[in-house]
Amino acid sequence: MGRVLLSTKPPKEYLEAKDGGAAKDGDAEQNPGKGTDDDAAWGTEVPDFKTEIQSAKSEPEVFDPKKPQPVKKTLKVGIAGVPADSVMKKTKAVEDNWVPVWGEEFSFGLTVPELALLRVEAHEYDMSEKDDFAGQTVLPVSELQPGIRAVALFDRKGNKFPNVKLLMRFEFV
Repeated sequence: MGRVLLSTKPPKEYLEAKDGGAAKDGDAEQNPGKGTDDDAAWGTEVPDFKTEIQSAKSEPEVFDPKKPQPVKKTLKVGIAGVPADSVMKKTKAVEDNWVPVWGEEFSFGLTVPELALLRVEAHEYDMSEKDDFAGQTVLPVSELQPGIRAVALFDRKGNKFPNVKLLMRFEFV
């Protein structure tokens, strides 16, 4: 049985740039014996692969351009495959200019990784009604390549949004 870990935490470089370069590089040196946050996030179990959603780049055709400020965005992330592997989870809604960073992790157990599909849906968060669909992508787990990838989003009809990407990192262990 394999495991899949999905993280929406941004890379350290993004956080350092966003905080004006105030890095916490000394934390690991001040606390010897303790792992870094990244070590704790990935855990000690050996998954089939790890994936991290770092950020999203959007354009007006996906999220409502008539709104004076960015809308809250949420992701639904899950595995589609055999019934034992199929699950869907949801991030918290975030409002962070037009480049959202969710900062959440998900772990999925896999019994048949050859048939597993990583499914990611973007939605506009709506408190009063059902969330508005904004885009989706489906990736076969068996075909994912390690490293950082810009993953395109597609509309309901399967048309690719030309300038909408999720920045994701995949790691196989």
